Amino acid sequence: MNYLIYDEMHMETEFNVEISQEVLLAEFISLNMFKAGENKDTRKQPIFTTLPFGPEEYEDFWDYINIKMNKWLDFFNNEVFASGVPLPY
Repeated sequence: MNYLIYDEMHMETEFNVEISQEVLLAEFISLNMFKAGENKDTRKQPIFTTLPFGPEEYEDFWDYINIKMNKWLDFFNNEVFASGVPLPY
């Protein structure tokens, strides 16, 4: 395999879901992504990289991921499920 960057991540979400009058309604409470795999608590770089990816860039990457997770959370709540999704989809 030819990787530029390889890392392991864990994505976790919490939401309430309901089907009412054949409409799927959901409220996302949280949407998070974390480091996964070995040495996740002490890892300062991706598991493998061929790029000059230092600890500062890795920290910036995770800050960026957190910003994007919040945007996805808002998107799911305000755009996708705001008025529900009619079934069958």
